[in-house]
Amino acid sequence: MPVLAVIFILVSLNADDLREGEKLFSQKGCYACHGIDAKGNSSYPSLAGKEVKYIVDKLENYKRERIKSQRSDIMTSYAKNLTKDEMKKIAVFIHSLKENKREGEEFFEDSLYESD
Repeated sequence: MPVLAVIFILVSLNADDLREGEKLFSQKGCYACHGIDAKGNSSYPSLAGKEVKYIVDKLENYKRERIKSQRSDIMTSYAKNLTKDEMKKIAVFIHSLKENKREGEEFFEDSLYESD
């Protein structure tokens, strides 16, 4: 298969994942806490621009109840309803969004969503 054909297929798959991820982000309720642009608010962290692997790993860990925090019960209930493929597509969409970090957000995010 020619290199250009392979590149076209990969770009098409990513575009399809992106469109599907955007739909899933809305349908699965991710926007309810993280906002329609995944930039969060004063209570929930921005996810926009995060790496795909980071998002998928977090969702998998919530699904398996490996993360315990103040709000892990919320994320666990959402993650348990996602397939691995849905997680990937949502992560592709989130990654495509412009990152919008607020001062001090790394600390906020770690204290809220990470467990020791």
